[in-house]
Amino acid sequence: NESLHQLLEAKATEQPNAIAVVGEGTQLSYEALNTQANQLAHYLREARGVAKEELIGICLPRGPQLMVAILAVLKAGGAYVPLDADYPTERLTMMLDDAALRTVLTIEALADAPWLSSPTVMALDNITVQAELETQPTRNLSLVSEPTQLAYVMYTSGSTGTPKGVMVEHGNVVSLVCDVDYVEINRDTVT
Repeated sequence: NESLHQLLEAKATEQPNAIAVVGEGTQLSYEALNTQANQLAHYLREARGVAKEELIGICLPRGPQLMVAILAVLKAGGAYVPLDADYPTERLTMMLDDAALRTVLTIEALADAPWLSSPTVMALDNITVQAELETQPTRNLSLVSEPTQLAYVMYTSGSTGTPKGVMVEHGNVVSLVCDVDYVEINRDTVT
């Protein structure tokens, strides 16, 4: 009955100094990951008015900042749509329109991309944005996501026609994560 971000919050309480994410020449502990996600989530919820299950685009390179963004969207009650900047412009434009994205989290290097002309773009590496996020509360949001609440929308390749958005709920992701942990933990005991 827990959401993905609630599992992270529990881990941040149990092992705050354990390394959660490594990439881009940096690493974040569970506590730091949770704190940064909380600050962005508070901003999205309060300043941007993100509604329950609202779709938020995320176009970021792999690394700690991507994990912060994903968790923040979930903590704010929204659902994310991963956007790959290497996709053709037509595909990205179709995804933005189909998902009716009004906000996309990205970096300054991608903020001026022509396909990002309609939604509000928030460059997370922008100095002004970073300063605003640092003023946000670091506590966990009181929102509780239901297992049936939307977590993300992944678009198919479109090999049989137009790409379609596949909706994935929190319960699906948590089941997968818990099953993977179970298999890896028990693999060591299998002879």
